[in-house]
Amino acid sequence: MATGVFGTIREVELVLNSKDNPTTDAISEQLDQLTKKFVDLDKRLQRVEDRLDSPMEELGGKEVFEKPTYACEMSGAREKALASVNRIVISNRPLNLDPCSKVRDVCVMMKSTPYSICQLLLLILAIAGLLVFVIISLEVAYDSTNAEFKPIKVVGIDRYLDSADLTYKTPLHYVWIGETVSYADFDKAYHFWFGWQLDHDSYCTSSIETCLNDLMESRNLEYVVYPISQQCYNDHNNRSLKLRNMTITADVQSLDDHDFDVIWLFKFEFDDFKPFERDWFYCTMSVDWGASIFWDSNYSAEVAFFVSRTENAAPSGFNLMGQKHVGYTSIDHSSRKSVNYVYSEETIDGMPEFTAVIDEFEFDDYAGYIDIRTVADPTIVHWESYTTYSYSNWLADVGGFYTLVGAIFFVLSKKLVEYANRNDPFHRRMGILPLMSMTYRNAEMLAGVRGLLVSALSISEGEYFAAPAQITSVG
Repeated sequence: MATGVFGTIREVELVLNSKDNPTTDAISEQLDQLTKKFVDLDKRLQRVEDRLDSPMEELGGKEVFEKPTYACEMSGAREKALASVNRIVISNRPLNLDPCSKVRDVCVMMKSTPYSICQLLLLILAIAGLLVFVIISLEVAYDSTNAEFKPIKVVGIDRYLDSADLTYKTPLHYVWIGETVSYADFDKAYHFWFGWQLDHDSYCTSSIETCLNDLMESRNLEYVVYPISQQCYNDHNNRSLKLRNMTITADVQSLDDHDFDVIWLFKFEFDDFKPFERDWFYCTMSVDWGASIFWDSNYSAEVAFFVSRTENAAPSGFNLMGQKHVGYTSIDHSSRKSVNYVYSEETIDGMPEFTAVIDEFEFDDYAGYIDIRTVADPTIVHWESYTTYSYSNWLADVGGFYTLVGAIFFVLSKKLVEYANRNDPFHRRMGILPLMSMTYRNAEMLAGVRGLLVSALSISEGEYFAAPAQITSVG
């Protein structure tokens, strides 16, 4: 349009310059032409302005509509995209809702998606199964942890003959003697053996316990009441273990008006033994009942012998019957006895236990004499008890079972989602899975965003999933 205006002006200039001396008529004619040109230019400019201001105009008897502006296009796409949003699903609800609103949203969602009720039933079954497993396995762990008898395993073996660095700690040796004595025999023995050592009457005028204590306080008791000797040697009899200490305790138990029981306990503490060139040791304890104060009694005496690493200070309180490391025999007026006591030791949770093999031999000479020979096994096995099913095992099993139940729940729930969304390629509804897992919440949210984009761009699902070659052929 501007080219036409400049062309008209140029034409006027040429007319004015064509004649150097124009006449009055010529000038008037030229002014008329110039006025027409400007009027025509003004009309053309007016039409352009009208066309820009008007959405339509008539050209050649036809109505021509202009294309929508960019703002109009964006407004339509926005409305179409917002209309495609499914506000019932969990991922399209705000995260900062109060608990009541969240429960209400879940109820609305389950009402609109019936398959989510099946997911809820699967969740209830999974929780119930997990609780049952937790309770049953916890009971098993409690019973196993607090069981009186537990399995044991070997944690170490000490072989004293094969190691020069080990020193064998000799256990305490005990001899237990129990006999029944009449009051008359006790008075006679008291008067015969110990009356001359005391400052009062030579007969027992006090209780049996008091008189027995007097006897216990007298000197050389082990040689008078019960003559007993003891010693430990190595196999070649060229080294002996020193006796550290010997303790004698006694207890009285009344039976009736005529008799009572006297129980003696002899405890021997020996030095530790250091093996040398595979050399081992043995100990002997000899009891001469014939030299005791009760030899003239009409009753025999019972004898028990054993080794231990614990202090046993109450002889009458011993429960010796049935112990696998205790040997038994008796003393009478008719024979001499020789006993071989071979014991082995093992520890269970640090507590020593002994077992013994006992051989007894009887001879006709030296009646009332007992010779006890003890030999230790040079190998000690250390055991340790363990719990077959502890609380840590229970916790690990609960974690494993929780993982298994959770995996089964999510797999089955996902299959329900796939079946319910079989006509929706984006799977924009996942039921209650977004409540259980942030992964499924993000997946549902991304599916919604993809559907929102497709709707806003007016792209069909077929076009969205079509291959590039198919899109080109369609275009």
